[in-house]
Order: sequence, then C-alpha cells, then structure tokens
Amino acid sequence: MVPNLPIPHFKGLMRKIIFKLFGGVYDIIHVNTSQDGLFAGNFDKLLVTEHGWPDPKIVEETERGYYLKEQSALLKLYEIGVPIVTVSNYSAEMLRKLYGIKAHKVVYHELLENFISKPKAAPMKHRILYVSRLVSAKEPFVLLKALSRICNKLDFKAIIRGDGPLLDIVKRYVHQNNLDSCITYPASRLIRDYIFSS
Repeated sequence: MVPNLPIPHFKGLMRKIIFKLFGGVYDIIHVNTSQDGLFAGNFDKLLVTEHGWPDPKIVEETERGYYLKEQSALLKLYEIGVPIVTVSNYSAEMLRKLYGIKAHKVVYHELLENFISKPKAAPMKHRILYVSRLVSAKEPFVLLKALSRICNKLDFKAIIRGDGPLLDIVKRYVHQNNLDSCITYPASRLIRDYIFSS
C-alpha cells in the first residue's frame, strides 16, 4: 500500500523537489499526470494514469499551454516505456488514435462501481451534480442539452459547480432555454447541505 504523500497542489520547484525526494523511497510511483511523471524520474518505477487524452486543439486558449506540456510529457514517457493506464476504453481508443499510444491497461474509475450496485427505488425528486471546470473539453453543453429535454418531464434539480471561461455562456444558455428553475450554482461550501436538504 502506498501512502498519500504531502505533495503541494501548486506548481513549481518545490513540487519537483518533493517528487524527486519521494521517487527514491518507494517501489512504485503512481501519478495522475504525465508532467508529474517527468518530475518524478525513476521511470522504471513509474506508472501513469491518464484520465482522458491531452488534446490542445479542443480546449480554450487559457488551457492550451497545460495541454501541450501534458501531451509532450505523455509521449516522452510512452517512448521510454512507462506503462500508461487509462480509466475507460474510450480514453484508451483516443490515446491510440491520436498518439499511437497503446494503453497498458484500462482500470475503470472507482466511482463507476457505485453505479453497479443493488438497484434502489427511484427517488421522487432527482438531484444531479456536475462538478467540473467549465471548458469545452469537459462538454458542459452535453449535460445542458440533456437537461433541457427532461426539464418538464421529471422532477429534478441540477447543481453546476465549476468555473471557467464558459461560465457566462452556460448561464446564458440556462436562461435562454428556461432552465433557471431546474439548475443552480451554489457556493462549494453549501453543496453538501444543498444536496442532502429535503
């Protein structure tokens, strides 16, 4: 079992130093981004999980630099022979199609296991939570179009929690499609109370 490491969420020299220090201590180093994998070194111990595919063409200008770096790091690690794991067959197919990367393994995200459980009676009122950056790569309008189709057919409340360059466009879409009564944008500290309130 590998313990959670106190790696800071900020970028920069301190993060790189911590990766290097811990890189020599453990038998296996698992990272969630290829850039972190490059920082860690010790490529013979490294395992990378890509949660999607870093395609700079499908993101806003503000995100493009990160995606270009992630793409470059991913290709370097794959060429070195670092195993690349992904969280869905679709992501594995996109990695193969776009970059010629053959995923070492597909390990479905743990969250999916929650949906493969004993069936429960459908609630009278549905609550839908969308937590993501509001950027084109996360496709928020797929959700919004689906919600507009069921808005007058089911009793539900959708909670959108996220920020990004599409926030104003999302809010405008919600208003123009008469979804204001179905969708809300609570502050993060209020989400738990909001979801579990009657």
